[in-house]
Amino acid sequence: MADSQPPPLIHLHKQYPSNPTKAKAHLDRVRDNQRRSRARRKEYLVELEDKFRQCEQLGVEASSEMQAAARAVLAENTCVSPSHTSQAPQVKN
Repeated sequence: MADSQPPPLIHLHKQYPSNPTKAKAHLDRVRDNQRRSRARRKEYLVELEDKFRQCEQLGVEASSEMQAAARAVLAENTCVSPSHTSQAPQVKN
């Protein structure tokens, strides 16, 4: 990362040639805007991480439901299947 010292006032000399107070106020405002922008970005990332965790949890729950449904179908098929296997056509080689 760049060092944390404020940028020199040289580039603001053209914008505020006779008023270093305005130049400093401008830098303070820019620094404050950057600070608020970083805070908003951090908050946004926290929100995205929460949404991601919620989606993961929904995926796990959906997977569990699918597995339970598959087990139920398998159990139903095993109950039904023995009576039907004797009627299944035999494949000849």
